[in-house]
Amino acid sequence: MKENIIPITLISIFSVLLWGSVSLSDEYFTTITMPVRIADVPSGMSLADYSPRMVTVNVKGEGWQIAGMTYGRDLDFVVPIGNKSGIAELDLEKAAEKNYWMTSSIQLVDVKPEKLQYTIEELVIKKVPIVPELDLQFKSGYDVVSKISVKPDSVEISGPASIVNEIDTIKTTRTRFAELFKSVSTGVSVQGREAIKPNPEQVLVEFDVQKIVDKVFEGVTVETRNVPSFRNLNLYPDKINIVLRGGINTLGTLTSDDLKPFVTFKQAMRDTSGVITPVVSPPDFTKLIDTKPNKLEYIIKKY
Repeated sequence: MKENIIPITLISIFSVLLWGSVSLSDEYFTTITMPVRIADVPSGMSLADYSPRMVTVNVKGEGWQIAGMTYGRDLDFVVPIGNKSGIAELDLEKAAEKNYWMTSSIQLVDVKPEKLQYTIEELVIKKVPIVPELDLQFKSGYDVVSKISVKPDSVEISGPASIVNEIDTIKTTRTRFAELFKSVSTGVSVQGREAIKPNPEQVLVEFDVQKIVDKVFEGVTVETRNVPSFRNLNLYPDKINIVLRGGINTLGTLTSDDLKPFVTFKQAMRDTSGVITPVVSPPDFTKLIDTKPNKLEYIIKKY
């Protein structure tokens, strides 16, 4: 019995192959839907729009040819424009005959839709600034402490005039950064648009991330500004403590001299309470938390 297993298996395989060979030698019809791809756009011109984007092709041929045409292949419907420009249309059945998947053994039945409408315009090149599209998420206690730098800060875009002339900026692709706790320097793709090609297609995005802390700057002298030459504005006290919040490294490089709190003579002249509030402009990417004291007494002396 065991001796018969191998011959029976071989006979079964041969029968299947024979059946397949006979079946595939018959003529078959098949319908294939594929995307349209425009080719041979004239030099100095650009494709602005076209329709349809997908076509349905009906073909017939022997099973072997149909299988070879479709098996394991992503087909597209190539439409060569040639020297045509402006607003025009093409016969898709004629274009089908020039496609790589059409062989002498494949017969085209029809193409739906029958016509392609398209617009070819002058190719325009324009330089526009880049806007980074970033989704930043930080580890607890961390934050960004610098401007987001993009290098280069602008790119050239090329495409049909009617589209390019309406574009003032171009964005990067939205990129997510999670659990940030240190500086970032990475390449990000420029966001593509149909019919528009950016150059370069990738830019470098950089920004600084630090642990956020508070720091007290003690005994900072308060300046008096815009005091007339025949007047004197005395403050009591004339020094304050300033509490800033910011990146640990950023605050570490600051000194009291960098803060420059001040009051103006006009503040004192307009005051009716006997005290004025010093103005403190915190450095970029820091936040003013407190000033102690936050009200100063003053005396105006006349010479």
